[in-house]
Amino acid sequence: MDNMESATDDELIRRNERLLNLRELDLEIKQRELDLALHLNDLQEREAALMKRKTTISAELKYELALELARVEMHENEIRARHDALEVELRKREEALAKRELNISEREWTLRAKEDQPKGEMAKVYGALNLRSSDRPVDRVTAAGLKSGISAVVCASTSTPENSASESREQARAGYLSGLRGNDEVDNYVLADGSLIHKAPQVDSDLTDLAAKADDLRRHLAAARLSADLDRVMKMIDETVSNVMELTVKYEQNEFHVEADRDHEMLLEDSVVHSTVAEAPVSTTVGSSFKEIKATPEVMLSADPTIRILQLEAQAERLKTKLRNYDR
Repeated sequence: MDNMESATDDELIRRNERLLNLRELDLEIKQRELDLALHLNDLQEREAALMKRKTTISAELKYELALELARVEMHENEIRARHDALEVELRKREEALAKRELNISEREWTLRAKEDQPKGEMAKVYGALNLRSSDRPVDRVTAAGLKSGISAVVCASTSTPENSASESREQARAGYLSGLRGNDEVDNYVLADGSLIHKAPQVDSDLTDLAAKADDLRRHLAAARLSADLDRVMKMIDETVSNVMELTVKYEQNEFHVEADRDHEMLLEDSVVHSTVAEAPVSTTVGSSFKEIKATPEVMLSADPTIRILQLEAQAERLKTKLRNYDR
């Protein structure tokens, strides 16, 4: 009996030990489940915090990129307005220069017409002839012909140079020939079809030859000056053509830059849209990249608008690259 009781007691003790072990295992499992649940809650809280931080950082980056793009657009508008103002001023200056060149050419023609007047010994000869003819009655061509011829030469710049110069020389010649006539020689010259016709050679032949030589000399000088003026005009035309070609090349370059800027803006807009649509997984280096972005010093902008635009575009590209790295 004692053996049986001891056997049953041992069995009960073993059973109780097994039950205790099972309860301990159950308690350990429950403790582990509780720890895992707490750890899972902690991970979920950390994940939510990281997502919130990621959203905040992306919003800040988008805001900074929008500010940079707004600054770039503002500078582009300022440069375009300045370019338009410069074009208007350039047109005004070109018109003023054209008027000034016209005035200068008129003054040159006037001075050259004055240079065609007789000088030196020739002036003395014609002056003596005019003095001799001043007290003689003149019927058709008088001493006023010389004055009208000179005034016509002076005013020749307002009309066609070749026609006005020839007409003024004919009038001056008529005025010169008026001094060659005496009281009894008034009827020796008649005016037919706008030109003088000599009826009878009753004038001193030396003076007539001298007047003819002077007229021929003036004709040669006028032809030489006309040739020089033609060369100068052709040179000005060549310079104008070259300037027009340069302006055309500059206009094409400006159009190319405008198209490039427009393509760049479209690429920036596409990158902003893709960055808002695509969501990358949570990165463990978010804090460090955000600190690097915040720690980036501001670039000193240049005073030149073109260099300033290039600097702003480079800064926008850097921000876009950092945003891509952050999304990755």
